[in-house]
Amino acid sequence: MSRRYSIVKPNPLVEMKFHPSQIAVGDLVYRIGYLENGLWTVRSIQESIGGDNDIVDVLNHNGRHDYAAYRSRFIHKSIVDAMEVGRVLLVHNLRYVIESVDFSSGYINISNVEGGGIVRLDYDHVSGGIELLQESIELVECQANPMLVRTIPKNRCTKYKDKWVLTSDMLCTETERDEVPSHAWRFDREYIQLYHCNILLLRDELDDLEYTEATAGRAEGHAIPVDDSIYVEDSGNTYHSDDQGNYFYWSDRLDQYVEGDCDEGDRHSYHDGPRHDYSDGATYRFGVEVEKEDYDVLSSYTLSECDDTGWSREEDGSLDSESGYEFVSPMFDLFGDRFDESLAGRVVADHVNGDYSTSCGGHMSFSIRGHDGLETYNRVKGFVPLILSLYRGRLTNSYSTAYKDPVGRGRGAINVANGYVEFRVFAAVRNVQNLKNRRDLLRVMANNLDRSPLYFIRMAMDESSELHQILRRAYDRDKLYARIALCAGIAEEMTGKNYMRFVTCVDKDQRATAKRSAQSLIQE
Repeated sequence: MSRRYSIVKPNPLVEMKFHPSQIAVGDLVYRIGYLENGLWTVRSIQESIGGDNDIVDVLNHNGRHDYAAYRSRFIHKSIVDAMEVGRVLLVHNLRYVIESVDFSSGYINISNVEGGGIVRLDYDHVSGGIELLQESIELVECQANPMLVRTIPKNRCTKYKDKWVLTSDMLCTETERDEVPSHAWRFDREYIQLYHCNILLLRDELDDLEYTEATAGRAEGHAIPVDDSIYVEDSGNTYHSDDQGNYFYWSDRLDQYVEGDCDEGDRHSYHDGPRHDYSDGATYRFGVEVEKEDYDVLSSYTLSECDDTGWSREEDGSLDSESGYEFVSPMFDLFGDRFDESLAGRVVADHVNGDYSTSCGGHMSFSIRGHDGLETYNRVKGFVPLILSLYRGRLTNSYSTAYKDPVGRGRGAINVANGYVEFRVFAAVRNVQNLKNRRDLLRVMANNLDRSPLYFIRMAMDESSELHQILRRAYDRDKLYARIALCAGIAEEMTGKNYMRFVTCVDKDQRATAKRSAQSLIQE
């Protein structure tokens, strides 16, 4: 006679105790048949092991029912509850110890008490011919091989170097080595796993086998064939050859492999390229950002070749998307020679000499060791009116606005940053010599800290001064004098002091014109 059970919760008799294909009802374990149209069907069983299997229909909450369409083996709940790790089963008159019980998959892992590999036993087979003994065996976590830890009977293991290991795999002497099975793990020797597979090699035999260890990349820590290995000189790492282009690349300039990503395109993302400090601890440091639009230069050198120079070629949204690039220098010692040496290189020189448009600029940053941005600005602000007057055309742009007080105003013509002052007012760099001239202006500024605008106005008018001679490289006399007058007007707007009266190199009308221009250019 069939019995009916509703397994729609809540039902205190039903508990999903084991893996999803079993339920417990009372003292019995039922194997679930299938779920269809919201109805579960299970196998009914007798109160004892063995015998015929009756069919039980299981009602859902609407009272509908389906029937199991097939029969299956079954186990009694008391046996399942007793399936503890360490218990001994008698299977076909052989004693096996339960190493693990996997409720999720319905399997019991057992191994022969006298030794042998793991056998997987399905719950369905825990009936006729199998007896659960009262005997238990102590198990330990054993290092079965270099890659596997198993729960194994303690009587088959030996404690070695603070680990339980299989007694059959204990280390042997030189004279006994030939008698040890080839699969035995000699614990006194170090193994390394072969890349892309589970094969283990003895580390001290790699050379004889023509293998080596990858020390970086995707194969790091694995053995790889010598023929597939590449040594990267700048880091000392050994890579698998498949990593070339992702972890390292070949530098033609250095004639060696160099670490880095070679899947590069032609420009780094904006301000996302490498940054280097070549200032060697100098007190006065500077760097430049040279904006250009020159596809011939852009296509003539790889990004890796640019990176090799220490400069960084980057994208800039304000430039032409096809030909534009921003060439960012390392940080240099303002009074050192390394900047000139860098400009002498072909890659750097070609980028600095590239074509440009009115969209291009040539930002320069300046810092003093031990000073923050504000402290630096306060020491060079007397030079600022002169710099602004030299590039009046840039002051009408929204990205290069000149303020009476640039502190806290962000990215205007003068940007007072956290650790430096950025002169964004500089126009496009024409060529290498033009860039050196601007560096020389910063040197004059650094040699005359804490000076007033009047000091630089007078120096610019003095034909014997270094400043005057630098300015004459770019301007004829009349244009220079007009810039000096504009400098005085800008200084008046920024400080409120009358500097125009000291400008004796131009007439009254020119001074008036310069003053009006300054008033229109300098913003509150």
